[in-house]
Amino acid sequence: MQESFYKTLGQKLKANRKMKGITLAELAEAVHRSPASLSKYENGEVNIAIDALVEICTALNVDISELLPATYVDLKNADILKYEKHLIDRLYIYWYNGEEKRVKNAMIENSHPSMKSKIYFVTDAENSEYQSDFIYHGTVSYSDTSITFYYTNEAPPFDKVFIRMPLLFQKGRRQKGIMSCISLYYQGITLKILVSREPLTVTDEIRNELLMTPEEIKELKRTNMLIIK
Repeated sequence: MQESFYKTLGQKLKANRKMKGITLAELAEAVHRSPASLSKYENGEVNIAIDALVEICTALNVDISELLPATYVDLKNADILKYEKHLIDRLYIYWYNGEEKRVKNAMIENSHPSMKSKIYFVTDAENSEYQSDFIYHGTVSYSDTSITFYYTNEAPPFDKVFIRMPLLFQKGRRQKGIMSCISLYYQGITLKILVSREPLTVTDEIRNELLMTPEEIKELKRTNMLIIK
């Protein structure tokens, strides 16, 4: 098994542990292992055995399949057959936060055999793509015109996020989409996003591209097409 596999697996474990507010010491006590051993697992310094992985996932209440690469394809799934050439395993999205006056980002990871999806908010691609403040679980679906994502934050306050972007995704080009959020703090907010297959370096050009024009705001209000479920 490649070293990068265990490094990525460790990063996912760490992200889920931190998102749930569990310390290394607390997890170590729950799985009867030392904090030092768990730290080595999370940093990819030691290849984690399957029994240890099962114990850690159980303690974190995480489905083990979410952390491992897909090993099968459901050929009976109509979406997989029809949109196979458009399926994307990983995407990076960027939006402008007006309150903080800066561009923020997230990483989307899709599992097409199950059409499940995960979004890691506020990632840091330079250090770890799975370094995240919030992890939302959801689904991805395809149509003849767009890719649609529905996510729910499984920890309180149970926020919901809806993302839609064009289906035709040309390699090496970023595209625009929309992200709508409903949370305890916001009745509803809609943001323009940039979507890329690769991490982007945030520049003034990207920042300006993310600012909504009056015409775009007017069109969103007119269509009222955002549906959260």
